[in-house]
Amino acid sequence: MRSTAPRPSPVLTLSLCALLLLSGCGRQRFVVTTDSATNGRFHQPQFASTGGCTGANASPHLSWSGAPKAAQSFAVTMFDPDAKTGHGGFWHWAIFNLPATVNDLPDNASGAPARLPPSATQARNDYGDVGYGGPCPPAGEDHRYVITVWALKAPALLVAPTASAQDAAAQIRANAVAHTQITVRAGN
Repeated sequence: MRSTAPRPSPVLTLSLCALLLLSGCGRQRFVVTTDSATNGRFHQPQFASTGGCTGANASPHLSWSGAPKAAQSFAVTMFDPDAKTGHGGFWHWAIFNLPATVNDLPDNASGAPARLPPSATQARNDYGDVGYGGPCPPAGEDHRYVITVWALKAPALLVAPTASAQDAAAQIRANAVAHTQITVRAGN
């Protein structure tokens, strides 16, 4: 006996398959999360700067997943676009040469080198210090801190140890195959 169920049109089937491929259906999204923030705000003062603020200058806990297979290493940057500086914002952190097997940085990783992979390199932040420099916006201001995890096509970046976070970020962007970001707010 022959089936009486209608058959899908070959053109419709091909179009649906093409649409699913273009949408990335079935692929895991590249995402970064932090448990150092609640409702988009740093929830403890420990992440704030020690210079002018009452923080401990501890870098936040970050986790990421879904990176593209092409990632050979990772980098993390933290930038405040609301800071009124001569170069359009303030670089709080740039860390790179994180192996492709790393998908997590614990609280205070920047200040505790033993908690970082040996290959990890940190640039000078806009405070002039190597490593993480926590938020400390002027009194009465609320700033955004854009934390970006970069999947890189190179296993390591050749950036001078004295490089600024801004210079490191330029090399990071030039070698990126993908990135994901979250924005966390802080204010006085």
